[in-house]
Amino acid sequence: MNIAHEEYVIDLYYHSEEEGKIHVAVYDGEKDFLSQEVAYIGFIMEEGERDAKIRIPHHIKSIAIAAFQDCNNNGVFDLNLIGIPKESYAITNNCRAKWKEPTYEEAKIDPSKFEKLEFKLEYWKNR
Repeated sequence: MNIAHEEYVIDLYYHSEEEGKIHVAVYDGEKDFLSQEVAYIGFIMEEGERDAKIRIPHHIKSIAIAAFQDCNNNGVFDLNLIGIPKESYAITNNCRAKWKEPTYEEAKIDPSKFEKLEFKLEYWKNR
Protein backbone atom coordinates (compact mmCIF):
# COMPACT_ATOMS: atom_id res chain seq x y z
CA MET A 1 0.00 0.00 0.00
CA ASN A 2 1.34 3.45 -0.90
CA ILE A 3 1.81 5.57 2.24
CA ALA A 4 1.23 8.79 0.27
CA HIS A 5 -2.40 7.75 -0.27
CA GLU A 6 -3.00 7.10 3.43
CA GLU A 7 -1.96 10.49 4.73
CA TYR A 8 -1.97 14.20 4.04
CA VAL A 9 1.43 15.86 3.78
CA ILE A 10 1.51 19.52 4.75
CA ASP A 11 4.54 21.78 4.34
CA LEU A 12 4.93 24.30 7.15
CA TYR A 13 6.87 27.54 6.81
CA TYR A 14 7.53 30.02 9.62
CA HIS A 15 8.39 33.71 9.18
CA SER A 16 10.47 35.08 12.03
CA GLU A 17 13.22 37.60 12.57
CA GLU A 18 14.08 36.21 16.01
CA GLU A 19 16.73 33.73 17.07
CA GLY A 20 15.88 30.50 18.82
CA LYS A 21 14.36 27.10 18.21
CA ILE A 22 10.75 26.85 17.05
CA HIS A 23 8.57 24.45 19.04
CA VAL A 24 5.66 23.07 17.00
CA ALA A 25 2.64 21.17 18.33
CA VAL A 26 -0.11 19.62 16.21
CA TYR A 27 -3.37 18.83 18.02
CA ASP A 28 -6.18 16.60 16.77
CA GLY A 29 -8.91 17.64 19.21
CA GLU A 30 -10.06 19.99 21.94
CA LYS A 31 -8.71 17.79 24.71
CA ASP A 32 -5.26 19.04 25.72
CA PHE A 33 -5.30 21.81 23.07
CA LEU A 34 -2.38 24.18 23.76
CA SER A 35 -0.95 21.87 26.41
CA GLN A 36 2.84 21.97 26.32
CA GLU A 37 3.00 18.34 27.45
CA VAL A 38 0.45 16.68 25.16
CA ALA A 39 0.17 16.96 21.38
CA TYR A 40 -0.69 14.58 18.55
CA ILE A 41 2.61 15.53 16.91
CA GLY A 42 5.31 17.62 18.53
CA PHE A 43 8.74 18.58 17.29
CA ILE A 44 11.41 21.25 17.58
CA MET A 45 12.90 23.06 14.62
CA GLU A 46 16.54 23.94 15.20
CA GLU A 47 17.67 27.55 15.22
CA GLY A 48 17.67 28.88 11.66
CA GLU A 49 15.26 26.23 10.34
CA ARG A 50 12.03 27.69 9.01
CA ASP A 51 10.30 24.83 7.19
CA ALA A 52 9.11 21.33 8.01
CA LYS A 53 6.70 18.65 6.79
CA ILE A 54 3.98 17.02 8.81
CA ARG A 55 2.11 13.86 7.90
CA ILE A 56 -1.49 13.49 9.00
CA PRO A 57 -3.38 10.19 8.53
CA HIS A 58 -6.56 10.47 6.45
CA HIS A 59 -8.78 9.39 9.35
CA ILE A 60 -7.98 12.65 11.19
CA LYS A 61 -10.50 15.22 9.99
CA SER A 62 -9.23 18.33 11.79
CA ILE A 63 -6.01 19.61 13.31
CA ALA A 64 -4.77 22.78 14.95
CA ILE A 65 -1.12 23.83 14.96
CA ALA A 66 0.54 26.04 17.55
CA ALA A 67 4.17 27.14 17.52
CA PHE A 68 6.40 29.42 19.54
CA GLN A 69 9.96 30.62 19.21
CA ASP A 70 12.00 29.78 22.28
CA CYS A 71 14.18 32.89 22.31
CA ASN A 72 15.79 32.13 25.67
CA ASN A 73 16.20 28.38 24.94
CA ASN A 74 14.59 27.21 28.18
CA GLY A 75 12.25 24.75 26.41
CA VAL A 76 8.95 26.31 27.54
CA PHE A 77 6.56 28.96 26.26
CA ASP A 78 7.19 31.76 28.72
CA LEU A 79 4.31 33.78 30.13
CA ASN A 80 4.41 36.80 32.42
CA LEU A 81 2.72 36.91 35.84
CA ILE A 82 -0.74 37.51 34.36
CA GLY A 83 -0.40 34.91 31.60
CA ILE A 84 0.60 37.11 28.67
CA PRO A 85 3.06 35.38 26.31
CA LYS A 86 6.62 36.71 26.45
CA GLU A 87 7.76 34.91 23.27
CA SER A 88 6.54 35.10 19.67
CA TYR A 89 3.98 32.52 18.59
CA ALA A 90 1.52 31.52 15.86
CA ILE A 91 -1.64 29.39 15.72
CA THR A 92 -3.54 28.04 12.71
CA ASN A 93 -6.33 30.19 11.28
CA ASN A 94 -4.23 33.15 12.38
CA CYS A 95 -5.98 33.04 15.75
CA ARG A 96 -5.44 36.43 17.26
CA ALA A 97 -7.25 36.06 20.57
CA LYS A 98 -5.61 38.61 22.78
CA TRP A 99 -7.21 38.42 26.21
CA LYS A 100 -8.09 34.73 26.18
CA GLU A 101 -6.61 31.51 24.89
CA PRO A 102 -7.99 30.56 21.48
CA THR A 103 -10.15 27.46 21.37
CA TYR A 104 -9.60 24.39 19.23
CA GLU A 105 -12.75 25.32 17.29
CA GLU A 106 -11.21 28.70 16.38
CA ALA A 107 -7.87 27.20 15.38
CA LYS A 108 -8.83 23.94 13.67
CA ILE A 109 -8.34 23.31 9.97
CA ASP A 110 -9.21 20.44 7.64
CA PRO A 111 -5.86 18.83 6.68
CA SER A 112 -7.28 17.65 3.36
CA LYS A 113 -7.57 21.27 2.21
CA PHE A 114 -3.92 22.32 2.69
CA GLU A 115 -0.62 21.36 1.12
CA LYS A 116 1.26 24.35 2.56
CA LEU A 117 0.76 26.55 5.61
CA GLU A 118 2.69 29.72 6.37
CA PHE A 119 2.88 31.26 9.82
CA LYS A 120 4.21 34.57 11.07
CA LEU A 121 5.52 34.25 14.61
CA GLU A 122 4.45 37.42 16.43
CA TYR A 123 4.63 38.79 19.93
CA TRP A 124 1.38 39.28 21.88
CA LYS A 125 1.80 43.07 21.83
CA ASN A 126 1.75 43.06 18.00
CA ARG A 127 -1.50 41.14 17.67
